[in-house]
Amino acid sequence: MIGFFRKIRKKLADDNKPLKYMRYAIGEIFLVVIGILIALQINNWNEERKDREKEQDLLQQLKEEYTTNMAQLNQKMVMRNQNIQYSSKLLYFIDYPLTIIEDSIPRYLTLFWATPTFDPIKNDIVNTGKLELIRDQDLNRLLTSWETDVQQLKEEEYKWVEFCQDYIESYLIRKNIKRNQVSSNVTIQGYQVALIDRKQTISVAIGNSKLTIDYRALLKDPELESLVSTSIHSSSFLNLESESLRKRILKILELIDKNLK
Repeated sequence: MIGFFRKIRKKLADDNKPLKYMRYAIGEIFLVVIGILIALQINNWNEERKDREKEQDLLQQLKEEYTTNMAQLNQKMVMRNQNIQYSSKLLYFIDYPLTIIEDSIPRYLTLFWATPTFDPIKNDIVNTGKLELIRDQDLNRLLTSWETDVQQLKEEEYKWVEFCQDYIESYLIRKNIKRNQVSSNVTIQGYQVALIDRKQTISVAIGNSKLTIDYRALLKDPELESLVSTSIHSSSFLNLESESLRKRILKILELIDKNLK
């Protein structure tokens, strides 16, 4: 096409001999500029196409990651609901001693203080600059703030883990309850939700303690009441924080689906 315009320009230049060379030179410059602009535009189109392909690949990767994150977060919330459930049963026995079912107390004492922690898949899209490929600004902002949101939850989770180690577990050891808990296959099954393979069960062959444990007397201990109440409070708070994070994941997945072709 440039050659076609060149012929027209040369013919026009020939019609006016004194200005021939000047017009010819100007025309050459004009054609070179047009050629450069067309080449740049084609290159920009190609680069844009490549960026959009990279964006689609990145969005698909993020969809898989955040779908997995959602499943894990839901699992942790189930475990905390279990804490609340068994803590509430212990608290009910404490408040209403006539309702005590003594055989169930060892199980409740095992299951009221699970310590789930959320450990989402980590990606490097922010640090590597890949985030610039994502054009949706709402999605961009959510992905940028994701690590901060997760860290806020994890800090609270670690506080609960430390509390359980420092207070609840040491309390149960002092009260000589740990052996019965560890040896009970029924007890271990209560933690199946935390296992990689939930069909697994564990039976530790150490037998139950030969010492007498007065569970009714234990339920009258104010320290146990405080520990159980703390479990309800902490688990409820952590699930509230987790629900906020769950809503962010849902929004992220919604925006990813919106931008995926």
